[in-house]
Order: sequence, then structure tokens, then C-alpha cells
Amino acid sequence: AANAGSGKTRVLVDRVSRILLGGTKPEDILCLTYTKAAASEMQERLFAKLGGWSVLEDAQLQEALTKLFGQPPETLNPPVDFPKARELFAKALETPEGLKVQTIHAFCERILSRFPIEAGILPGFEPLDDVEMAELRGEVESQILSEAMMTPNGPLATALGVLTLERADASLEELFKWMASNPQKIAEWESLGLEALTEGLNLRETRDPAEIAQGFWRSISKENLLAAISDLQASTGKRDRGRADKLKTALDLEDDLLRFKACQGVWLTAKDEITSQLVAKGTPEIGREFLETNAEPYLSAHQKIGACHIFALTESVFMLSVRYMALYREAKHKARGLDYSDQIQFVRRLLKNSEAADWVRYKLDGGVKHILLDEAQDTSPEQWEIINILAAPFFQPHPDDDPKRPRTLFAVGDEKQSIYGFQGAKPERFLKEIRRRSEHATTDIRMTMSFRSTQAVLDVVDSVLFDCGGMQAMFNPDEYPPASDETRHIAFRQDEGLVELWPITEPPEKPEENEPWDTTPVDAKGEGHQIEVLAKDIARTVKGWIDNQEPVFDRDLNATRPIAPQDVLILVRRRGPLFEAIIRQLKRHEIPIAGADRLKLSEAIIVKDLIALSRFCLLPTDDLSLAETLKSPLFGYDDEALMQVAIDREGSLVSALRTRRPGTYETVERFTKLSRALTPYDFFARVLDHKDASGRSMRKRFYERLSLEAKDALEAFLHQALDHQTHMAPNLQTFLKAFSQGDVEIKREQDSSLS
Repeated sequence: AANAGSGKTRVLVDRVSRILLGGTKPEDILCLTYTKAAASEMQERLFAKLGGWSVLEDAQLQEALTKLFGQPPETLNPPVDFPKARELFAKALETPEGLKVQTIHAFCERILSRFPIEAGILPGFEPLDDVEMAELRGEVESQILSEAMMTPNGPLATALGVLTLERADASLEELFKWMASNPQKIAEWESLGLEALTEGLNLRETRDPAEIAQGFWRSISKENLLAAISDLQASTGKRDRGRADKLKTALDLEDDLLRFKACQGVWLTAKDEITSQLVAKGTPEIGREFLETNAEPYLSAHQKIGACHIFALTESVFMLSVRYMALYREAKHKARGLDYSDQIQFVRRLLKNSEAADWVRYKLDGGVKHILLDEAQDTSPEQWEIINILAAPFFQPHPDDDPKRPRTLFAVGDEKQSIYGFQGAKPERFLKEIRRRSEHATTDIRMTMSFRSTQAVLDVVDSVLFDCGGMQAMFNPDEYPPASDETRHIAFRQDEGLVELWPITEPPEKPEENEPWDTTPVDAKGEGHQIEVLAKDIARTVKGWIDNQEPVFDRDLNATRPIAPQDVLILVRRRGPLFEAIIRQLKRHEIPIAGADRLKLSEAIIVKDLIALSRFCLLPTDDLSLAETLKSPLFGYDDEALMQVAIDREGSLVSALRTRRPGTYETVERFTKLSRALTPYDFFARVLDHKDASGRSMRKRFYERLSLEAKDALEAFLHQALDHQTHMAPNLQTFLKAFSQGDVEIKREQDSSLS
């Protein structure tokens, strides 16, 4: 475990280089990481190092290898010669399947494709991508709703009723996503059942809130209740009279549960505790006795009713989860596909519990000599089980092993940087593995130096983690001793750093008044809203840096230069209103910006414009879609130009175009004919390549209006169209239907420079 910026990935790449120079074949090395981006970065670094060696002069190569090993290569045992180092790059490229630098999911997919029968899956299965998984989830959700509708008194309908009444302001979408991502947890839950919950909530006698409320009222005679109400009404205290009113209201109700809830404020506070001011000096004797006698019984009944509510909600989630997983499993089987969690679970079961486990492990053991794990803090317990099974033979003596070349397991990570808890990552498991593996260690090497940031920034990080209790908030130091080590950061860089803490932006004193005919969405933030004010402050600050040419140190030039837009990185905790406001304000201040790092494809403007064109081509009487298309960069109409065509027309908008704008009509007709003759991908490609009267392509017109930020969304959209027509009927209508069912979020690679 090592701090951020301390060179963990570099150490891992150097280790692979040394293993290769030691004579290990590239195919015998397995490098695993958590994300595709991290795997790509590791492979890029490794190939850059090996490729550099292949063209270095002898003196430079001698220096590089000496730096790598910490001693001259000729003094090693066995010595490393230069021809071997120069050949490594070609060997790595020529290795079948290449150097195995991949994500844990890609590795599992490879194992399953090699041993499908042993894993209990159909040969030729396909890993499901995000779009396909979204389509399957949609089918399963529709089937669940249909089953509930067909049997309105059945368990599914009851469960949906309980959850929708409780969460009327939220959809079940997130709950269904959790079900799809946690098949193992649901399977374990199904095997355990709900008996433990019943015991824990002490609901052995009854789980009916109405029965509990009825029992409470039976313990109170109506005569005592009427006497208490009369006594409290005569009290001089305002609180006593208020309690009398609530008791009288409850008395007038017929339903026992409603009567019980109406008395909530008589005995309990908002925190469900017996109020400390239950009675006062002026409380009459009969009223006093009634309140004091029934306070504890009411609290006990209230807690039992709460426990019933918890059980009903949990039982509803349980019923839905079990049925959802059965249907989802069946849908994936029919599609001959596996999602990410399936790949992990099938490989885990194959290596651990299957009848062919020993044989499969034997076959895999012959092909892996070294396992290297990057970003180990984000590895889930199930993934650790797979890695430990693969590495188990490394620690068992074998006559064929060369003592000079031991097989190794090497993992690097930082428990403080774990960000994939929602996908099952457990940094505590990483700390446990460290503790387990280092029981017999004779050395304790710590990487405390950070090459990424300055000391001023690192001091703030250390203050949050160690002085303000950040580490104790993340981990229990008694259970995980490594988490209690105060390994503070030391900066390698000598340049200055600065951390500014801005004051919290105050909300506006009074809400802004909308214009009578303002068409802005009602949930949009006004210019005076604190989010917009903060976004403006950020944009003005960045604009000031650029206009004043603030000096920054460029490590590539080894000199200072004026700041450029690509030197600024803005991080937010979540992609919400502030995220969107910052991008909007930066554009308003004419600051070049790469845009959002993630983008929902259906929300990209360029995609909306192409979808509008598609809808019109499929239904030429769709005036709204045609109007959207005319205002897009495809035609560039402004409001006035659109009004000239649309107002006082007879018939559809396209017929008005024919007489009022024949040039536009010809282009629209050409696009319509293309949509009927071409596949979706070819249609969009031909539209984008179409040139206007000035010779500019439609693609260029989009980029000029929307900036290069639209490029990533367009490429992802075209990829969707191409992928769709290889699997389904290649027509525009089926593509639009499939696209509307599965919204894709694309991750944009941020360029190092902006144009």
C-alpha cells in the first residue's frame, strides 16, 4: 500500500520489465487492473519503456538498465545483455494474444471462453455490454409489472404496492439496477430467508400494525380516556389542552391504527422518544396519571409498528429481488450472454467449487508465473478469491520450480483512493491481504514520497486524513491496523503550491420573479441562485488567470510559461446542477473547454438533432421533428426564418417548405430518400458528409456550432448504429426503438490540449 502519486504504477511497470529481462516469457505474466483506462495506461507505459530500449545507444541503454536494477546489468546473476533488452519489445508484440494486461473482467471472460462446458455455460456466449444489459433489464421489469397486473392480489403486486406507496416520489429503477448487479447477494439472501430479520425485530407474535394498535387501545378503558380528555381540557397549560385535542380527535376515528397515529404528539417527540415535558406543575391529577401510565406502552407499540413497517419494506424488496433474479437469469440464458457480475461469479465457482476445478487450475497454473495487480484497493472480495486461487501454487514447493526464478504475486494500491464501493470494492480486504501476506516479512518498505503534487497540497490532505480523523471515519483502526499508520506525504517537487478555501456561497435573500411568459423550465436555477453565482465566480477566476497570463511551471519545458486553458482541471463531487452550471459559465466567458468527462448519449445535442431528423424521415407529417431539424446545424434556421415558413401555412410544414424554401425542401427530400434506402449507420454517415452550398459538410457545421465536444458523442452514436445493424434488422425504425430503450453513458477521454 502506498500514497497517491508515489509511483505505484511505475513500480509495477518496472517490475514487469525486470521479470521479462530475467527470462520469463511475456505470455507467463498476468497484469490485472480494475478499469480499462488503467489497463490501457499500464500497457502504454510498458510498451513505451520496451520500445525505447530497442532504439537506445549502448551507453544510454546501460544507464537505463542500471537505473532499473539499481546496479550495472553486467553485475546481475545472471547478467542482462543488451541484445536481450532490445528484443523484448518485438517479443511482447509477437506474443499470441499479446502481453496480458487487462481488467479482471476481461481475464474472466477469457477463462470462460476457454472452459465454457466446465463452467456450466453455453459455448459461444457473448459478454453483454451496457446497452444490451439495459435492454434485458427493461424486458425483465416489464415482465414483473405484467405478472403483478395479472395477479393483483399476488405477492409481486403486494410488494410493488408497498414500495410505491412508501416511495411515491421515486422510481424503482435504482432498486432494479441493484438487483441486476448483485446476483450473489440475492442468492445468499434467498437461502437465508427472512427468519433472522423476524427474530431481530422481535416480531414473532404478530407482523400486523393494526393488530398492535388494537392491542394498545384495548389496554385503555374508554371511561379513563374520556376522563383524561376532560381533565386535560380544563388545564391552564397550553400543552395539556393541545394533548386533549389530539386524544379527542383520535377518539372520533374508527380505525385503530389511524387513532394510534393521531396520538403521535401526545407522548412522543419528533425523534420518537418520550417527551421530557410530559407533564407540568399545572397538569391535573387524572390527566397526569393517564399520560404517565400509558407513555411506555405507547412507545413500545410505536416501536413494534415501526418494526412491522421495516419488515414489510424488506419483505417487499426480498420478493421482488428473488423474482427479478430468476427472470433476469432466464433472459440472459436466452440471449446467450453474461454480464460483468456473472463473469466473476462463474469463474469463482469454476475455480473453487466445480468438479473440474483441480483440472482447470492445473491448466491455468502452467500458463501464469507472475500475477501483478494494480489498483488493488478496488478489488472486490470475490475477485480476491479468484486471484488467491490462481496464486496458491506460487507458495507451495514444487520440484519443477527454479529457486532463482520464484513465482510471485505483486499488488499495489492505496486504501484511501477506493471509489468503487458501489460495485463491490472492499479496501478493507486489501488491508487484510497485506496483513496476511506480510506475517513473515523481514522488511517493511513504505512509499511515502509523492511525485504528483506539492507539499502545500499534501499537507492539507494529511490534515484531513490524520489530524481531522478522516482515516478513522473510513476504517476502524483497531480492526485494520494498517489504516492507523500515519504515513504522511512527502513531496518530491520543490515548486510552490496553494490551497484556497472559498467561503460558502450564500443563497439569495428572496426568490427571483419569473417573467410572465418565461419558458425556462420551472426547476432551472436562476442567475441569482447560489449554484449559478459560484459557477460564475469559478469562471471569472479562470478567465482572470488566462487574461493576466499567470505563470505556470511546465515540466516538459523545464521553464515557466503563461497559463493555458488545458492547465486547469475542475473536479466536482457529483455531476449535478453545479457541474452543468460550471460548463455553461465557462462557455459564456469564452474559455475553451473540453466539456464533461461523461455524457448521456440521449442528452447530447448532436444526437438529439440526428434523432429528430430520423423521426421526420420516418413520418414526414411530424412537424415538430422537422422544426427541430431546421433549427439544428443541419439547416441553421433561426426563430425568424422558421416563423416565415411555419406561420399562415396550409397543410404540413414540409409542404410549406416546398413552396417557400425549395432549396431546403430538396435537401430534406434527399435525406428522406436516403433513410429508406440505407442502413442506419450509412444513412447518418451520408447525412454528415453531405455538403451545403458553400462546400462545408454537415459534420463540420455541427462542430462549428457545438464545438469539438460533440465529437465523442457523435462517434459513440455512430458506433451504436453500426453495432445495431450487425445484430438486428438494419432499418431506421428498429434502431430508434432500440436506442430509446437503452440510454448509454459515454466516458470521454480528456485531451491534453484544446483547439
